[in-house]
Amino acid sequence: ARSQDKDFQVQVQPMLSFKGDEKGIRQLVSILLDNALKYSPPGGQLALRLEKQGRNLLLTVSNTCAQLMEQDKLPHLFDRFYRTDQSRARQTGGTGLGLAIAKWIVDRHGGWFEVRSWPGVGTRMTIVLPVAELDAGGADEDAEQTRPA
Repeated sequence: ARSQDKDFQVQVQPMLSFKGDEKGIRQLVSILLDNALKYSPPGGQLALRLEKQGRNLLLTVSNTCAQLMEQDKLPHLFDRFYRTDQSRARQTGGTGLGLAIAKWIVDRHGGWFEVRSWPGVGTRMTIVLPVAELDAGGADEDAEQTRPA
């Protein structure tokens, strides 16, 4: 981020734990940060936030960008080889597989994405990952986990 004159902020809630595929989660974070870096302008801002809310971990990656990601393109973000702007393919590099891989990793962990974009402000991707609560007897297997429809 510094080499591209971009500001990078990190906020991680202390004492968090998550049981999952460490290599996959590292790859997920790398993909999201790589995309945020590619699509933010010089002098832009990127942020990573990790926090627990209820029975979920929320991993949020956001970046400033000049143009709005059109609503009709949002459902296709996770399609293999999909690019929101084909003219940027040579400029930014990549194959269009990153977010498809990210979705596969999140799906394997029982999670989901929430994506928002605001014109002239930026884009925010939040990954919601259910956390297994532990009690004195072990994992709470009877706990109901809900996800948006």
